[in-house]
Amino acid sequence: RKISINLFFYNQENESLEVSEKRYKTLRMFGLKASLGGGAWSDDEEFDEVFMDKRLLRHFGRGGDAEMYPADIISCMGDSMEPHIMEGDLCMIGIGMPYKDGEIYAINTPDGLVIKECYKQGDELMLVSYNPLYTPVRYYACECKIVGKFIGLMRDVNWL
Repeated sequence: RKISINLFFYNQENESLEVSEKRYKTLRMFGLKASLGGGAWSDDEEFDEVFMDKRLLRHFGRGGDAEMYPADIISCMGDSMEPHIMEGDLCMIGIGMPYKDGEIYAINTPDGLVIKECYKQGDELMLVSYNPLYTPVRYYACECKIVGKFIGLMRDVNWL
């Protein structure tokens, strides 16, 4: 019957709940880490739910309400995407966004989950790092699954 329990415990009206539901989006923040280097293996697929204002999500290039794609947050490790993406950054990954060569994607490979610039070449994917110390890696497309497009990051900055 769409009656909120908040009405009884917090005296919060249904209209105010509808406004907050329209304003905020729930994202999944995974406990696993995506490798910026050689691949990260993790069987830990648990996640926490994080609420984010939709206006902030639009800032990450997500489009209007009608065009919103689901998004996940994945923590990163490694240095292959430095200086743009660094170890410990929280990467926003847009799920189901259209593929475009030369964009950054989270990709599940035989070597684990990685975040790389991606190019399709025939039946292969070429994954490129920003750090010049790392050479491009190729996989057969059938071995990989593009999890989603990198749409932004959040970086921990220690203010002293």
